[in-house]
Amino acid sequence: MEELNAMQQAFSDLVFYHAFFSAFFAFPFALNLFTLFAYKNFASLNKKIWYTMPLIFFLLSIAFLSGINVSITQNLYTSPFVIGMWAYWLFVLCGEIIRIKILKVARRTNEQAMLKYVRFCKILYSLNLLGFALLFFGSH
Repeated sequence: MEELNAMQQAFSDLVFYHAFFSAFFAFPFALNLFTLFAYKNFASLNKKIWYTMPLIFFLLSIAFLSGINVSITQNLYTSPFVIGMWAYWLFVLCGEIIRIKILKVARRTNEQAMLKYVRFCKILYSLNLLGFALLFFGSH
């Protein structure tokens, strides 16, 4: 009986750590959206968004590793909610990679390309924030 309680406590701790660190996903997305709507020039915009990128990748790695631990512990691979979390994780990762590739091209071309980049980023971070809200608040 004591072992069962210890296992339940360990699992609840894993879920807590996963939820706790995943709760910070909203911060870089909201910060980047604020930056995108309040930028004065493209150089300062790129610098501010570039500095939040490591935080996004750090949070993605924590969410990935803690999510794997929770999934393995409870065999939740086929749960629709878990599949939604994996899809969200993949969407954010691919979105950041595409954003970086678009920036590399836009930075070297012209102002129109940078304006398209800003519009893409606004849509991307809005969708990221919406997906976060649906998953995080939909789980409780």
